[in-house]
Amino acid sequence: MIYRVAILCVIASTLAACGGNVPSVVTPASSASSALRPDRGTSALLYVGDLGNAQVDALSYPQGKPQFAFTGFGSVNGLCTDSSGDVWISDGHDGKLIEYGYGSKKAKKTLTDPGFFTQGCAVDPHSGDLAAAIQPMSSNPGGVAIFRHAKGKPLNLTGQEFYFPSFCAYDSSSNLFFDGNGASGMFFFAELPKGSQTMQRISLPQQIEVAGGVQWDGKNVVVDDQGAGYKGSTLYEFSISGSTASETGTTPLDGSADVIDFALDGKRVIGPNIGQSPNVMYWPYPAGGKSSKTLTGFTEPVTVVVDTKP
Repeated sequence: MIYRVAILCVIASTLAACGGNVPSVVTPASSASSALRPDRGTSALLYVGDLGNAQVDALSYPQGKPQFAFTGFGSVNGLCTDSSGDVWISDGHDGKLIEYGYGSKKAKKTLTDPGFFTQGCAVDPHSGDLAAAIQPMSSNPGGVAIFRHAKGKPLNLTGQEFYFPSFCAYDSSSNLFFDGNGASGMFFFAELPKGSQTMQRISLPQQIEVAGGVQWDGKNVVVDDQGAGYKGSTLYEFSISGSTASETGTTPLDGSADVIDFALDGKRVIGPNIGQSPNVMYWPYPAGGKSSKTLTGFTEPVTVVVDTKP
């Protein structure tokens, strides 16, 4: 599985540990508990997908206090939430997407895409459609899967130039953007326009070394360059018009070694950071720079999402 291999290669490399002075360090729960115990006054959760432990840690947000953990996954590759406050966990090893209600450890629904490894996911806030980046289990190419209204069997849209997609995000107009690597190993960025079944490549005016997360910040599409360990990771903001992308901003994630995915929450970016000392870090958005908070105790954090109680 290319996604997991890439992550393990990053860990095996000699990467710089996250540095800098941070005001707080929190260690997450190491085992699951039976019920959510939210902090007084807290109405949001931070979910952290830990590929190394094959689990998802739930922490109070923004405090970062451990609450409970989901366990027993084959491979935690992506997290996303919907407008109801439900969280979706992409279990890539089994090609599954599993839905949980806010603060609940009981699965509400499981969707499957046989023949594919599910990666990052996203929910269209308007239609409720669930999208997932899918990578091939065989020689067939990958692409994106669309579960209409987050139900039933998916519509799989695949192509050689979208062979190994990584992450995806909807904008406010229901257009789906995603990135990854083609069959040749070269980075790609693409769009599935609303109502279309044709994926379109978009050339970015910025070289991306290693495909990372994709998010919508309300105005721009934000693409994560995992980068190389010596220089850390960077977010780039793009305005998209048709097949043309214009760079509107840059957010350096100082102190990071390898941020694979990320979440945006207003003026904050949260990133799971793999390195010699794996952690989750907070940075100001869109300014970036020095981190404001670090959460430790993870094995292989690869994906995060902030879930707000509806």
